[in-house]
Amino acid sequence: MLALLQHKLIYHPRPYDSYEYAQLVGSEFEEIRYRTSEGEQVAFYRPPTAGAKTPEFLWVFFSGNASLALNWAWLIQQAEAPGVGFLLIDYPGYGQCEGTASPKTILESAEQGLQETWALLGVSGNTGTPALGVFGHSLGAATGLQFAVRHPLRKVVLIAPFT
Repeated sequence: MLALLQHKLIYHPRPYDSYEYAQLVGSEFEEIRYRTSEGEQVAFYRPPTAGAKTPEFLWVFFSGNASLALNWAWLIQQAEAPGVGFLLIDYPGYGQCEGTASPKTILESAEQGLQETWALLGVSGNTGTPALGVFGHSLGAATGLQFAVRHPLRKVVLIAPFT
């Protein structure tokens, strides 16, 4: 019985509040839309505050259970580090994303979101690609570590990882 309910115990998707979304998207964060096997996905990119299009360093954010990517906007708004950009990944089924979250579909979404961000910035392969870091909270710590296995990271921050 517990195995049948496992997904509902781990994942708690929810939509965005339309007011909060309208306040952040377009003014501070760019929507990055792309498709995966789960359907249309939406991630968010915040460029460096110093005005450079391509960051020297890119933090990739993975939220915790029942959290949305833009819930971390308050923290990112405090970061005034020149040359630093942020990519916030929502999980399939969360926010405006279609589909169902699982370790496989979350990683697929993160990988595709990163590729779409590289395309937006006009970088490819190792040519001009910013250094990467991962920030993962709770459930996002596991996702961040999955992502870390596939990418050379300069920094990893895990907050309240679960076991």
